[in-house]
Amino acid sequence: MAKKRIIPKLQIIESTIFKNELVLVITQNFNQIKEIGDPISQAKIYEAQSADELILSYLSPSKSKVNNRNLFVEKLRELSKEVFIPICVGGGIKKLSDIEILLQNGADKIIINSIAVQNPNFIRESSLSFGSQCIVVAVDYRVDNNNKIHIYSSSGTKKYQMDIYEWISNIVDLGAGEIVLTNIDKDGSMEGLDITNLNQLTKKIQIPIISSGGCGNAQHFIEGFLKTKSDAIAAGTFFCMQDQNTIQTRSQIKNSGINIRTFN
Repeated sequence: MAKKRIIPKLQIIESTIFKNELVLVITQNFNQIKEIGDPISQAKIYEAQSADELILSYLSPSKSKVNNRNLFVEKLRELSKEVFIPICVGGGIKKLSDIEILLQNGADKIIINSIAVQNPNFIRESSLSFGSQCIVVAVDYRVDNNNKIHIYSSSGTKKYQMDIYEWISNIVDLGAGEIVLTNIDKDGSMEGLDITNLNQLTKKIQIPIISSGGCGNAQHFIEGFLKTKSDAIAAGTFFCMQDQNTIQTRSQIKNSGINIRTFN
């Protein structure tokens, strides 16, 4: 059985303060954005604290009037020279050449979302071109007052009329290597993961699942692993804003009897 993973998220966007600079931010519900610092310094801290891997998300394509992909690629290249754990990169990918450029500049895996919903065959094309282990599909969703789950793209700004269970099944059939599931309304809340829906969504998925959105303490990670089939749990605000680091979180998860990677 594969060991469970914990994954810090680094979300970056063009700074409103410093010209031509990408900064680390935290978000709430995908739309409240707060600048908090330098992504490379934070990534080095996460590596020193034995994070399993990193998620690097470029928010500008859907959140900013500025979208400088060259600046983003440069930041990725700089980051990959400083840290040596796997980096899963996403944000504004529209064509195969976008993936190729990111892989050439330090990405180990690629996250796609909007392009996958708009053109599902892109999942197959990218998996065949770069290997299924490289392609991760993000599924962002909200739950309405009738407990119906709705899929969103473009950082939660576009809603789609499609069944989430069918969509997840299609993602698997089209060759994706991994899926990230995020409840948008849990994002940045630090109130815990969407355990009820994640439990149902992950039951029949045969590829690795990363659950995300809402972790505020170590117990939330523990519940996520014990009560869902999550293979990994990702968090941004928790690791950026709490005193507890990934080493402490990992220790508490291990002490709960969960088969998680450990480091000597």
